[in-house]
Amino acid sequence: MNRQYRIGMNLIAVLALAAGPNAAQGQDREVASDASDAVLFDTGAALTDPLPSAALADKTGWVRLGKDTAPGQLKGDAVLLNDRIAVVLRKGMAAAELYSHSTQGWQRRALLVPAKVEKEVRLLSVKVLANTPDAVSVDGVFEGRSGELLSLCCELKRGQIYVEVKPGQGASKIRIGAPSRFGVIPDFFADDIVIDAAKLPLDRAEIPTENMFLQMLGRTDAILMCVWDKEQRDLSVALSGRDNGRLLTGVEVPCEKDGKVCVAVIDCPGACCASPIDGLAEPEVPIWVQGTADVRALGWTMPFPAQWRVDFAPRKGVARSSEMVAPYPVKGAGSMKSPRDVQWRFIKTKYRWLSDGERAEDRARRFEAAQAFRKTGGEELPASIGSCWVDEKGNGFIRSKNEEYAVVTYPLDRGRGTPLTAFTVTDLVRNTLGVGPCEYILDVKGQRLATPGIYTCAGTALLKKIMENYDQSKHKAEIDKVFNDMMIFVKHYRGRVEEYIAFRKEMLDYLKQQKIAHPELQTFLADMESITSGLPSRIEKDVVAHDVAQ
Repeated sequence: MNRQYRIGMNLIAVLALAAGPNAAQGQDREVASDASDAVLFDTGAALTDPLPSAALADKTGWVRLGKDTAPGQLKGDAVLLNDRIAVVLRKGMAAAELYSHSTQGWQRRALLVPAKVEKEVRLLSVKVLANTPDAVSVDGVFEGRSGELLSLCCELKRGQIYVEVKPGQGASKIRIGAPSRFGVIPDFFADDIVIDAAKLPLDRAEIPTENMFLQMLGRTDAILMCVWDKEQRDLSVALSGRDNGRLLTGVEVPCEKDGKVCVAVIDCPGACCASPIDGLAEPEVPIWVQGTADVRALGWTMPFPAQWRVDFAPRKGVARSSEMVAPYPVKGAGSMKSPRDVQWRFIKTKYRWLSDGERAEDRARRFEAAQAFRKTGGEELPASIGSCWVDEKGNGFIRSKNEEYAVVTYPLDRGRGTPLTAFTVTDLVRNTLGVGPCEYILDVKGQRLATPGIYTCAGTALLKKIMENYDQSKHKAEIDKVFNDMMIFVKHYRGRVEEYIAFRKEMLDYLKQQKIAHPELQTFLADMESITSGLPSRIEKDVVAHDVAQ
């Protein structure tokens, strides 16, 4: 019965997600449809300035177009709208404008431009391609400075927080303008790459990426995320400004033939946290009496339970990625009166952030242990708390290393208690690319594929269980199979290690050649050589130990 109940609840959740955010809230279907439908509006007259929030909310003088609208029938400008984002195409404007719906109303977040070469363009006309409650799409034709025509197809879907854009005639890439200091290239298996505009002295730079790029808009305001469906070359970024006021002003995504770029906005209070560490305050109320010298309060509150990635950017070298942990009650502890009654865990789907029927405001009262931490002397920060955590109210804290100067936080994936209406980075990859391509991206090196053989720890546990009631006539073949499977796994693991060793040698040889060919890059190449030499050297020791064991 319990298993059937769980399956039924999971099915209900999946259907709710498919039906759209408002349907997930249990509202009447017709009301939910009106709220989240993709809608196309004709403003009736040309818009001369960016739209204020009130104009998008009131739509005064606008005409909602039906699905039978003929191409070229627009009298004013085109507005594609749902309950989360809007795309505005103003004639004469140099870009399509992307807005998001925030707690402060509608905010313009980015400019979307079709590009072939770096030249200014202006919108000439808009053609309606599709107009249904599920999706609205238009084709905007832009004129370049020398008279060439470039087209940009924009599609907005029901209840989604992204717009799908495709370069058309004359265009080979999409330029996205969203000023921000910090950018992130997420990595689902290793450390992220953090891009700080203040650390890039060039006006243009190329950045190695896979299929996505994040920009942190403001300190905690919103996240602009780009996802593309074809494996691309490096991104190009434009920068301007000086010192800590320096910003990433534009990102150019090359597009393969028939490729698409999805531009999303995660917009809610605390959608991200991007800040220099020097500007963070010490906690106003000491969390523990001891071990608090290096603790800093983020000045950020987790807006919803999720797997929050935290990136620590060093002054030199690569970023260190971690994940927020949260206080959970120790099983069987009952009311939590001491630090021993609390355990710190990642916010995964199997760990409940709130008890069934519990309100968020009641959580602080339930976690009495957090207050006990502050009152009892001599309590060290537990080792399991790591370098980043939230307290019982969701307030964020970090412990950084001396060489780390900045921190970036964003929702990587869902956890138990993540609202159906909330979006994470992984959600957007799945929604924009589909489950199949998404799983390929998440498994780019085959880490999630079934590993040949059996893990040595699992094999050892299985052998111990067999030996508890060992009978040679019954168990000999089973034991032989376990040993063979463990050997298959070890050989597979050894092969992966040898790949890393070969990569190390190949890369060091390449860097040695580059130092001779480009003496002006000695400092940079020396840093790269140090990084390449460091990590694989530990792998070589593991190989030696394995050889001895054999």
